[in-house]
Amino acid sequence: MDTVSQAMVREAYPISRENPTAYLYASYFLEPIDASLPEREPQPALFDLLHFALRHLDREEKGLLARYFEVQLLKINGYQPDFQHCVGCGRAIKSGFLSPVQEGITCEDCGGGLALSPKTLYALQFLLNAGEEQLFRLKVDATQMRKWKSRRPLAPIPFGKKSEIP
Repeated sequence: MDTVSQAMVREAYPISRENPTAYLYASYFLEPIDASLPEREPQPALFDLLHFALRHLDREEKGLLARYFEVQLLKINGYQPDFQHCVGCGRAIKSGFLSPVQEGITCEDCGGGLALSPKTLYALQFLLNAGEEQLFRLKVDATQMRKWKSRRPLAPIPFGKKSEIP
């Protein structure tokens, strides 16, 4: 085990005791990163994703940032979801279901799960393909964001740990 005896802050993130919401989001981001990282193996894509998320914790759209983080984390770890085709039959879909049993999005004919509206599928596809500079251009109405927060559609699928998602 290594011992760190000295460190210098290169960039401070907007996380403090005065902002408990940002602290909770930061903790949420760190948990799956910790579970994803093999020891002593550099993972620059994961570091860049975490760095981006922590840098933007002062924004109002923390829920959108969390959903982006989740989708990008799945993609980086090799679990890239297909939000345009049914995992059962391969047909193009405009609305469907998140099926943990079939490990993806299904059409009405292939099975059920958590219902996903066309708006939700569009937003998830956008989050999958968006670059960091495009993320905050997506406007999600308050009703949809509440659904995302309460249902946690992409919570820890590849990770065994469960945590409270802000």
